Amino acid sequence: MKKVYILDESISSKRNGIGTYTRQLVRILKPVSEVCVVSFNSDSKELAVVYHDGIRRIMFPPFPTGNYTSNGDIISVAFKIYIGDDSDNLIIASHSPCSDFLAMIREYLPLSKIIFVIHDFGWTMECTGSREKYTRIIKVGKRKNIKNRYSFLIDRYDEEKRIYGLSDKIVCLCHESFCLLRDLYGVDEKKLSLISNGLPQSKKGDRATVRKDFFIDNDEKVLLFSGRLVSAKGIDVLFSAFEKVLLQNPKARLVLAGSLNSHVEKLLASYPHAVSRITVTGFLPKELLQKWYAIADIGVIPSCYEQCSYTGIEMMMNGIPVVTTDGYGLSDMFKSGENASVVKLNGCKCPKKTAEDLANAIVSLLDSEELCEYLGKKAYETYKNRYQLKHMRMGYVKLINEL
Repeated sequence: MKKVYILDESISSKRNGIGTYTRQLVRILKPVSEVCVVSFNSDSKELAVVYHDGIRRIMFPPFPTGNYTSNGDIISVAFKIYIGDDSDNLIIASHSPCSDFLAMIREYLPLSKIIFVIHDFGWTMECTGSREKYTRIIKVGKRKNIKNRYSFLIDRYDEEKRIYGLSDKIVCLCHESFCLLRDLYGVDEKKLSLISNGLPQSKKGDRATVRKDFFIDNDEKVLLFSGRLVSAKGIDVLFSAFEKVLLQNPKARLVLAGSLNSHVEKLLASYPHAVSRITVTGFLPKELLQKWYAIADIGVIPSCYEQCSYTGIEMMMNGIPVVTTDGYGLSDMFKSGENASVVKLNGCKCPKKTAEDLANAIVSLLDSEELCEYLGKKAYETYKNRYQLKHMRMGYVKLINEL
């Protein structure tokens, strides 16, 4: 039987998609392999091995530097003691940059196999998700003016390429990443696996009861955004779009399910006329977030880039009509008129135009119950056909059987 070791950075994964990914990965691999979660920067005060729900967990206390990937020499010694080297070992890593860390694992555990899962790239923020811009920079990177201006991106490209070289298999969460690794990084297709994220069906709450509990009037239309409230997720564009929506639909309410930060505080101050129709919930546990999904009339995903959005999957799973951009990764999940209303991003070059298009798309849905019902139904069908947990399970079972 394969022995799977899932590497997890405890502090960050509690509040991001990697944490959700890790929980689902444990769930699907537990019946077919021995699963161990290796938690770095955990709450443990000392290195400890614990068992919970049949899962072994190796808990590393916080490192002085905070970044566990820079402590590969210490970790590798612990791995040799608590894991040992075996050709049936599969080590699943997700955090980047980490080439030195993976090289250390290679040195200490040469028989073990490394699977690297791409949750993000180093270039996405700098290039606002534009694969085309990034490709141009890398292809002309030897020119002095380009190398000086984009040295960070060129260095990260070299770092990421080294990571892929050290890995036995690489998991891409979306087709765009699969193509990028093949075409720009020169990774052999045989080394790549395309496996989308997946989620189990959540129980839907009673819409009328939840609306009453949350003091939402029957005539209010709830527009739901869920995730980190940062510019890369399209928050700035969303505020601008929502103000335009209110001019035609004054009973609309924008709900931001995420933690308040200084950037959002500035945005709220910049839109004084819309602020009475905006609700910021703060970070929500899964149970409370599911209640907002139950009463959402429209889901909004204005991001510049994703890999395989859990928010998108959750909205599909709840049959919510979605308005989204055609940003990196999102264009793999959503097709305009088929399972969502999709707004062209144009590489984030024209945020004013994107905000207008986003507002128009939202208004069109608010004005048409028939269109909402159709897109919500098709979104749910997409979830069943592509993003149910069973599809993710089949992909990873196939992957571990190949190694």
